[in-house]
Amino acid sequence: MRLSARSCLLVLLVLLAACSSGLEQGPELETQGVAKTLEIPLASNADDAEQGGSRLINNGKALDFSENQQTVALRFTDVKIPQGAKIRAATISFTAIAADSEPVRLQVRAENTDDASPFSRSIGDRTRTSAVAAWNPKPWRRGLATRTWDLSSVVQEVVSRGGWQSGNALAFYVTGDRNAKRSAYARDKSSRHMPHLKITFEPGFGPDANPEPSVPDKPTPRSSSCLSDGVTRELSGDYRSRVLIRNGKNAVVDARGAKLLSLHSFLANGNSASLCLSGGFLNNGLNDDSDWDSLHSADSFLFYNTPNATIENMTIPMTGDGITLKDNNPNWLFRNSYIRHAGDDGVENDRFNNGTVDDVLIDWAYTGLSCRKEKKETRDVSYNFRVQNSLIALKPQEGTYNRSKGRGGAPSHNQLFKVTQGVTKGCQLVLKDNVFLISGYAGKVDPSEDPKVKYDILDRLACQGHKNTIVYTGGENWYLEELRAAAPECFDVTTDLGVWKAARARWFDRNPQFFAYRDNEPRGAR
Repeated sequence: MRLSARSCLLVLLVLLAACSSGLEQGPELETQGVAKTLEIPLASNADDAEQGGSRLINNGKALDFSENQQTVALRFTDVKIPQGAKIRAATISFTAIAADSEPVRLQVRAENTDDASPFSRSIGDRTRTSAVAAWNPKPWRRGLATRTWDLSSVVQEVVSRGGWQSGNALAFYVTGDRNAKRSAYARDKSSRHMPHLKITFEPGFGPDANPEPSVPDKPTPRSSSCLSDGVTRELSGDYRSRVLIRNGKNAVVDARGAKLLSLHSFLANGNSASLCLSGGFLNNGLNDDSDWDSLHSADSFLFYNTPNATIENMTIPMTGDGITLKDNNPNWLFRNSYIRHAGDDGVENDRFNNGTVDDVLIDWAYTGLSCRKEKKETRDVSYNFRVQNSLIALKPQEGTYNRSKGRGGAPSHNQLFKVTQGVTKGCQLVLKDNVFLISGYAGKVDPSEDPKVKYDILDRLACQGHKNTIVYTGGENWYLEELRAAAPECFDVTTDLGVWKAARARWFDRNPQFFAYRDNEPRGAR
């Protein structure tokens, strides 16, 4: 467990069954075929060093960054990344040996070689990568861990070399531009607190395997990951029952190496000013052949009392609701995530929280988005529910759903937007540059609600210059005409399935971390 001194986050892991691994685990973790994560410690005391001028020191007890503008060198051996792999994320973690709050600006490069040799003499003549990563550490407190900013571009340059091979050594050089100082444990001082390299990569995504990602038709500028220096909590390994996070203040959770194995996987009840949750792979044992009853009753990610939450880079193959926003979650952002099959709502926002879905693919859902007033909800105001750059496919579920009266037999899909009618008691839908696939008329849904949803809650002005596309593949021509007449200023309607497939391919180009699902589209009903 790594806890930042600046955060008051209390993480409670409720593990009813033993967790097979946690933060301190073996060197290789696998995220169910989507990506792999390596965590590599320094192998020997000679693998960290300092050099100021021409003198190399590789037996010191501390690594001093930017002291008289010296270089800190780190060499990690047996880096099992195949040549040409796609690097999703890379960081080096350090533990502070002393407190220091003076501003310092650092740069990190790798050695531009196929296999970095040991540090035995001056390192000044070693060739560095052209890629460089900035790192401006926040104040350090003794004994607490911190990590560099993302180094993926630096690592990518090395593993893309033609002579790189899995198992080679990778060296890094950290330099500064002023006399301020940060001191971290060297391996000679503590093997427990020594630096570790963490890399997440996709093995089969080399330059020879696939073309460079194409540029989306209407790219929307987006910020970088919400992860920042001083990660509050890192989740890594297998979690066999629900992970609960509560009583946090500006909580930052790095779950990129975590596999969540429970039907009810993640609950945030933060009472916090903000939350960053990045990554996480749901593997709850369900699959495409699971009956609708099982899927509908499963939930994956529930959020209470977490205003200003950013939820990103999630992989959710099988679930009931993709994510669920409960009480007091204003200004949430759900982005750059993949939901393969939602047996209920792709996103449930039934407590009327302002929020945004950005660049998310929901590949198969019963209901697209839900913002329907729950019985306890009495607020008589409107809340913006923004959806942009996203794709949602409505397809019939498998089997039956016996818990709901009148829903026996094989079900179809539900509405695209499940909402409370009227602008004074519901969500104001703001839709921009989305593509929606509707595979058939559900038979139970008033067509004036799908996708027209009573047009007093659809922001038509927001559609100007940002029209959405509906791909309808059902056989009901009268319903097709209803869709075309619904709101032509906001929706283009087509029966060409190729439009959906092309938009889906572009989404994977924009989000290559989910590339394993590109050619594995869920069947549903086409």
